[in-house]
Amino acid sequence: MAEAMMKERINQAGLANQVKIDSAGTSDFNKGKFADSRTVNQLNLHNVPAENLISRQITRADILENDYVICMDDSNISNVKEMFADLTCDNVIGINDITPNKKGVAVDDPWFTGDFETTYRDIDYALDFWMDKVKSEL
Repeated sequence: MAEAMMKERINQAGLANQVKIDSAGTSDFNKGKFADSRTVNQLNLHNVPAENLISRQITRADILENDYVICMDDSNISNVKEMFADLTCDNVIGINDITPNKKGVAVDDPWFTGDFETTYRDIDYALDFWMDKVKSEL
C-alpha cells in the first residue's frame, strides 16, 4: 500500500525520474504474489494506481543501494537489521520516525487488523513528511 501511495505522490510532484520507490517484505511468504485485494480496493477508493504491486523479499542490494529503507514497525526494523547484520543499516528507519509526535509509532499491518482504511490514513499522514524530506534532499 505504501509503495503505491508514495509512487503516486512522487508522480504528481513530477519527481518520477529522480526518485525510486519500491517495496519488499522481510519474509518470502507471499513472494511473487500480487497485492491483497483489500489493499487494491483501498487504493482504488482513493484513486491511487495499484499496478505491479508484486511481493518480494528484501535483499542486500535494497540496503546498499537505497537512501532509505522505510519500515512500518520496530519488528520489521529489527528483522531487517538481523537479516543484514554484517551491514551498517543506518538507512533503515521507521515510517513515523520523521513525523512530529509519532516517532517509533507503528503502522499496523491491515492483513492482521482487517482495517485497511486506518492503515491508509496512517501511511498518508506519514507520507506528507516523507515528501517534504525527499523534496528537501533533491
